[in-house]
Amino acid sequence: MSSEAITEKRDPADRWQTPQEVAPSVMRQDVPTVARVIGVAALVFGFAPGLLAIVFDKTGTGARIPVGLGLVMALFGLAGMLYHAARDGELEIRRAYGVFALVWLLLAIAHAVYPVEAGVGTAFLPWGYVSLLVGLPFALVYARNEEDPVWRQRVIYVIGVTGVVLAGVGLIGGSIKTDFLLSYGLLLSLAGLAYLTCTVGLAGSESDLGYKTGNLVAAAGALVAIAALGRGLLATYGWLGVPKDPRYLVTAGILLIGLGLVYATVGLGLISDRQFIVLTRRELASFFCSPLAYIILIVFAVIAWIGYAIFATAANISSSRGQPFPEPIIHNYIWGFIPIVFVVLSVPLLTMRLFSEERRTQTLEVLLTAPVEDAAVVLSKFTAAMIMYLLAWLPYGLYLIALRVEGGTPFDYRPLVAFVLALLISGSGMVAMGLFFSSLTRNQLASGVLTALGMIALVGIYIVKGFPDLRGTNWVPFLTHFSFLDLWDSSLYGKLHLSEVISHISFAIFWLFATVKVLEARKWL
Repeated sequence: MSSEAITEKRDPADRWQTPQEVAPSVMRQDVPTVARVIGVAALVFGFAPGLLAIVFDKTGTGARIPVGLGLVMALFGLAGMLYHAARDGELEIRRAYGVFALVWLLLAIAHAVYPVEAGVGTAFLPWGYVSLLVGLPFALVYARNEEDPVWRQRVIYVIGVTGVVLAGVGLIGGSIKTDFLLSYGLLLSLAGLAYLTCTVGLAGSESDLGYKTGNLVAAAGALVAIAALGRGLLATYGWLGVPKDPRYLVTAGILLIGLGLVYATVGLGLISDRQFIVLTRRELASFFCSPLAYIILIVFAVIAWIGYAIFATAANISSSRGQPFPEPIIHNYIWGFIPIVFVVLSVPLLTMRLFSEERRTQTLEVLLTAPVEDAAVVLSKFTAAMIMYLLAWLPYGLYLIALRVEGGTPFDYRPLVAFVLALLISGSGMVAMGLFFSSLTRNQLASGVLTALGMIALVGIYIVKGFPDLRGTNWVPFLTHFSFLDLWDSSLYGKLHLSEVISHISFAIFWLFATVKVLEARKWL
């Protein structure tokens, strides 16, 4: 039986009709206008003229821009371009930055294999190594923005293979030859670790590639540390026919052991599924998934370069007058106004967002209601901030290697070991203080200001104890225990006083305990 379809009857005189609904609506991605403006300005007014100034200086052509100013312009230009690369994921833009990263990697290879009068590979420092460091962050943001899984996988493999080559040459070559370790080996090992860590971060620790890479890093580190310790003991006592060399363990041996332990710790941290390590990886990812970490590292590398340039100029002047710096020259290199400004700025920038951002986005409640302990949350954020704090100081050590290579004269770097320990101990208290202030408010600016005031107060302790009215009183030794500048000063001479170490560790424990109590108090509100 046929039936007539029921249709809506419309009045012919009624010309207006409700438009037909189409779902879902077409979504268009917002154009990152601000990021593009910053990227173009950074390229045109920063990176391009700065790079030309450096090239003209190296070729002897001459440029109107001084090479020092050109280097600063190039670095700030790279920071702006990196911000643009991270924010703009359009196909043409991300592919252009991918090619940009590949060009820097090819430049590093060219510097390593290009034959010069001094020999193949001697042209790698410093510009070949700089090319490696510049290409890595641009490769990372390209891989993060790339939507094609095939191209993304290729970039991950390129980064991983580069890391394996760098780590292999650095660790194996440094284990064989001490002079190579103190110049190229240490730099290549650190760059290889950075590339391998980024490989695991991009591939994911749960993937087959990420898990195997993490195990490779941990195994290589453990093997190098054990081999260096065994060789050091054999060389110290002359066992098994090994030539007796008591200095090996306290020079190259301790560096190899330290490198091996760092590799083993990082490798296990990348693949472990323990609660504390997983939370720490989450915090580190929140740093490196935004341009903030890269901008901080680039800016502080510039600050460290300024300090190194001032020190190198003073050293050249003293050497021309026949008055070289006395040992330890590391004290003359690090001790000064610039490192103080460095640490006063770095701690607030690294800690102001740790809890404030979680509270502002209302993800802190989700985190605290998860089956994790408050102490694990606090310690994971503290550990991630400490890692970033030490990475920000890394350029100071890299410039010391440049001083060793360019100067050609060895110097006593053993006080650097004491300073690194002092930096770790004093930094733990300052970072814990910033973590506490971040837990008090959801405003990042307020947290940063409070932390900056706390840092200024710590610097003020060193100034106040030098007042004439306090000299000879009991206040001076009391304030010295809480002055991180006094701890730095003594460590740069190779000395660490147990009382000062205990004071700063207690300072860190106090702020961490207070932060845990702040989080516990939120459960009762």
